[in-house]
Amino acid sequence: MKRTLVVFVLIVVGFGTAGLLFAQTDEEHDRSIDAALSEIRQEQNIGKNESIDPDKASEGLLEELR
Repeated sequence: MKRTLVVFVLIVVGFGTAGLLFAQTDEEHDRSIDAALSEIRQEQNIGKNESIDPDKASEGLLEELR
């Protein structure tokens, strides 16, 4: 009985640890949306009130906005 409980606890702790590790790697985009938009505007040489052309924006910056 004790052996079953120990194995169960180890499995639960293992899944919890794996979940934390995967959750941390999912946070690739640390910058704010405003920072990404600002960089896109700089690349396109446009002001805050002008529209961004997504076709001219780099894939990496567009990916950060997802």
